[in-house]
Amino acid sequence: MGKSGLIPSERLHVIENLLPAHLKESSVEARVSQINISCFGFFGNLSPMKGLDVVLKAVLLAREQGVVLTLKIFGGFVGRATASSRRSAQYFSLVDALLERLDGCVECCGPYRQEQIPELMASVAWVVMGSRWRENSPVVIEESLACRRPLLVPKCGGMAEKVRDGLDGYHYAIGSSLALSTLMASCAVDVQGWE
Repeated sequence: MGKSGLIPSERLHVIENLLPAHLKESSVEARVSQINISCFGFFGNLSPMKGLDVVLKAVLLAREQGVVLTLKIFGGFVGRATASSRRSAQYFSLVDALLERLDGCVECCGPYRQEQIPELMASVAWVVMGSRWRENSPVVIEESLACRRPLLVPKCGGMAEKVRDGLDGYHYAIGSSLALSTLMASCAVDVQGWE
């Protein structure tokens, strides 16, 4: 340690999350002619902090405005069976109600294995995150980038740092279904931006 009690910056190094070789060498091709530009994907655990409800409300708002888009949800409901707190129970009830209202434009695909990620990401045009907390280095961002899929992420924490707004995807105000809805509506027809 230096005289200030801090570790000198030249001794600090960032080590990214380790991705398996099949993701680093992903053969997923990003071709607009083979993808439904209005298809979004949500990947990960469907816990309250991951903000699936924010994403579902955004889809509902877009659909109410006449925007045609679809959402595929990949992941399992972590904690649903044992939702002991009132807040968790309310969250899962809200998600169920939103899913019922969105029947026909949202597909719940269930849990997945990491080796399936390239194939699953190839089935969507955009990867969307709804996280309510300042995630420092979400693996789904690195997986999406490896699979050449742009992301829609809350503008905070590691999500905003890892996704370059306008290059790797787009940012929106954290927790705002309205902002996300507007962004999704724009992305659903933005072939040039996607490419």
